[in-house]
Amino acid sequence: MRHVIIFFGLLLILFIQLIFSTLNESPVFDELAFAPAGYEFLTKHDFRFEPFSPPLTREIIALPMLLDNTVMQDPVFFWPRFMVMIFAVILAVIVYFFAIRLYGKNAGLFALFLYVFNPEILARGHYAMTDFITAFFIVLSVFIFLTWKKNFTYSKIILFGIVIGCALASKFTSLPYLLITFVSIALLECKTRVFKKVFWRKKIGRLFFLIGTTLVMVWATYFFTWEPALGYRFDTNRLAVQLAKTNPLVKFGLEVPIPLGSYLSTIKINIRHNSTNDFVKESVFWGNYSKFSFPGLAIIPIFLIKTPIPFLIFSMVGIFMWYQSLGEKVSGKKLIKKSNNFFYKLAHLKEKNVEKTLPIILILVVFITMLASHVLLVIRYILPVYPFLAILSSQVVLVNSRKLKFAIFLLSLWYVVGTVSASPHYISYVNEFIGGSDNAYKYVAEGNLDLGQGLIALSKYQRENRINNLQLAYFGVADPQDYGISYERIYDRSIADDKKIVSLKLEGNTVAISATCWYFCGYYKNPLIMSLKPVDVVGGSILIFHR
Repeated sequence: MRHVIIFFGLLLILFIQLIFSTLNESPVFDELAFAPAGYEFLTKHDFRFEPFSPPLTREIIALPMLLDNTVMQDPVFFWPRFMVMIFAVILAVIVYFFAIRLYGKNAGLFALFLYVFNPEILARGHYAMTDFITAFFIVLSVFIFLTWKKNFTYSKIILFGIVIGCALASKFTSLPYLLITFVSIALLECKTRVFKKVFWRKKIGRLFFLIGTTLVMVWATYFFTWEPALGYRFDTNRLAVQLAKTNPLVKFGLEVPIPLGSYLSTIKINIRHNSTNDFVKESVFWGNYSKFSFPGLAIIPIFLIKTPIPFLIFSMVGIFMWYQSLGEKVSGKKLIKKSNNFFYKLAHLKEKNVEKTLPIILILVVFITMLASHVLLVIRYILPVYPFLAILSSQVVLVNSRKLKFAIFLLSLWYVVGTVSASPHYISYVNEFIGGSDNAYKYVAEGNLDLGQGLIALSKYQRENRINNLQLAYFGVADPQDYGISYERIYDRSIADDKKIVSLKLEGNTVAISATCWYFCGYYKNPLIMSLKPVDVVGGSILIFHR
């Protein structure tokens, strides 16, 4: 009974935190673009509105707009965000049962605890964006594979194909993540059998049935429309348009509608986007605003400062315990010392240890894929890593030492306090490695810190401090005037603001600058203000200056 109470108590805590953050944050970049795009997909079946990602997540986000189109006017964007919150809570349940399968009931509760208090989960779990729903379908796909891999009946294959199809129709990155993970696990489990004809004779039919089901599901998210594989974007400057004049294959891809044409076009765009320098843009990393030769490498230090230190410690212990488990008995014999080689151990894994290796493989796949990317990364791109690290870390509860259990308790307490201190602006969380959230702007901005979420907090700050002369440089998609903020507008990156821009003037004014504008608008190099230390950081992202 106590176990059940703790389980539902943690789910309730998660839901309350998500609701509280939603009610205290203004809409962020992409939210006000994704919902209208999804509405276009649902009502007009026109996928040219936003061709850079598959449509499913945006269709889910836009569902409330079918009932009431005025949800776009909501200052907290509640109902589209609520759709994502549903997936956040369900994913918590999946993480719980995933950990139970691998490590037992107590591990299930600890994995759930790590998930519920993870700042990145709390941040992305209430924004109407694509990343969280994608992570949900990836984790669910892996869990179903793990649960049913020994008994894949055709009815189970249909459900599995639907879930994989949803993952692939959510975001392009699902394709390499799941494909490499499933192939790796199959090789570990089947070893040399996979290269024998008799092995495939029994499974080839079901494999093709799974592929067919998956493709039908992906096509269903496009409402079974037919479009050219290179997309309906006839820009005369496009290379494809020029090549089509002499290349019949390109001409076919540009002009002839086919099933899943839009999806193929999206794959082509993403491969180009992630593997070439064509889309590299200037971004903020470690206090620098510039282009980077190897932007994918940024994900490691960003992950290290955006993840709570206790969570990192638990993850390292979990990885160590996984590695130690590779030395368990194989076919009744202990691995002898001369065979104490990592790859030898992998080749002789017991079935249970193969299952425990699955989270490790997906984590590695995500990081390696991102390291190879040519686009500077934000932490949300590796969101699927966090549920799997929570599962992997949950085995720490299996230790018997009282001292170690006390250390786990202290780390858990630190974990909760650190996360709660960032409430409700979890996106701005950084750990103690760099001195906490007040120093975050010195290292990151944009999607790692500031997406425009701080207008409600700024409005409250202005009222409580009775600030009459406020100059504001805001980065975001919402209009500060809609939140009752009285201000003069200085040079910014605001999309909705229609106020006239005036010159920065510190004397007699309080100046508020979004952390992203601090870099994008050049304030970090402005002699009037660059030498000043912010007197406050509002909403985790808006720097306050005055003399």
